[in-house]
Amino acid sequence: MKIVVTSGGFDPVHVGHIRCFKEAKKHGDRLVVILNTDEFLLRKKGFVFMPFHERKELLEIKGC
Repeated sequence: MKIVVTSGGFDPVHVGHIRCFKEAKKHGDRLVVILNTDEFLLRKKGFVFMPFHERKELLEIKGC
């Protein structure tokens, strides 16, 4: 089994992210998406646009 992994803040989640996930999934049997925390985003860019729980809920939608 080949596992493909991607990670990011996805803040906000947008169609470009979904397209990237779908393309990445073509390269393996399973796609793992690592969602960075609000704390990570605060350190990286100084603010959070979309809270972690909302980004997580969107990423958990089947077919993304």
